[in-house]
Amino acid sequence: MNTAQKTNLGLAVIVVIVAGIVSLAAALGDRTSEVVPIAVATSTSTTNPTGDPDSAQVPVTGDISGARPANVDGSWFSGQHKGQSDYSMTELRCSELRPYLTLDLCAVASTSHGSFMLAASEGYWEAAESDTDNVVDIPLYFDVYTFSAVGGPPRAIKDLEGVTQWNYASESGANTVQLYRGKLGADEILVLLDTGGTQDENFEILHIIAMSSTGAPQVVATYSGDDIGLAIDGETLIVSFSRYGPPTGADCCPDYATIMHLSPGPKGWTETFSSMLQTDALLDGMTPLSLINKYTFPSKSSGPESN
Repeated sequence: MNTAQKTNLGLAVIVVIVAGIVSLAAALGDRTSEVVPIAVATSTSTTNPTGDPDSAQVPVTGDISGARPANVDGSWFSGQHKGQSDYSMTELRCSELRPYLTLDLCAVASTSHGSFMLAASEGYWEAAESDTDNVVDIPLYFDVYTFSAVGGPPRAIKDLEGVTQWNYASESGANTVQLYRGKLGADEILVLLDTGGTQDENFEILHIIAMSSTGAPQVVATYSGDDIGLAIDGETLIVSFSRYGPPTGADCCPDYATIMHLSPGPKGWTETFSSMLQTDALLDGMTPLSLINKYTFPSKSSGPESN
C-alpha cells in the first residue's frame, strides 16, 4: 500500500468516527427533549427553610389531598362473637326489643342499604366480687342488629357486639355514654360519645357506626381527644378536638383545634384534617347531631347495693 492509499484510508476512518459522534449527540439530544418535567405539588403549610438538613426536598407528583382511611383503632366493637338469639319483630324498633332485653340506650338508623339498630345494656355486678386486681369492672354491652325475613319470620338478628367497662369505685365517679344520630345525604349514622372515661373531664372517646354499601353495619371511625365537637357539613361529618397551638413569644400556646373531616366512600370512610384557632363559632352554620339519649353507669347491681 503506497503513501496516498494510507492517507485516504486514515481520512475515511476519521470521517466515520466524526459521523458516529454527531449521530450519538443527536440521539442524546432527542432523548433529553422527550423528558417530561416532574410536577411539584405546593402546600399552604409552613415548611422547613431551604437548606435545612432536616427538611425533605423530594419532588412530589400529583395533587395531594391528604385523605387517608379513617381510624378504627381502639374500637369497642367486634364482629367475632355473634349472639345466639333472634328477636321477632315486624321492623327494627327499640320498643319491640324491650320485652326481651333491658335497654339503657337504643336507637335505629335508616339508610339506603337497610336499617340497623344499636342497643346498650349495663351488665349486672356484685360489689363483693372483685377481679384479680381487687376492683369491680362493670360492663356496658353494645349490640347492633339488622333485619331479616329470610328463612323464617321477620326478626332482628345481631350483627355486631361490643363492650366497655368502668370501675364502680373509680375516683373519677361514674361514666357517661351519649348516643347521637345524624344524617349524611340519604344515610343516617349513629355516634357513641364517652364523656367520662378518664380522670381528665375533657377527654372523650367517640365511635361512629354506619351501614356499608353491602348492608352490613360497621364501626367506620373511632377517635379520642379533649372537648370533642360534632357537626355535619353537607355529606361530611366534622369532628373537632381541642389542642395547643404554637407558643407566641413569652406566651405559651393559644387554644387551637384539630378539625377532622370524615366522609363515606366506596372503599370505606376517609379522613382529612386541618388545624386552626379555637373559637366558639367553630362549627357554626353546620348541622348538629341529635342527642337520642345518654346513660351514666354503673347504676344497678344484683347485690344489696343496687339502686
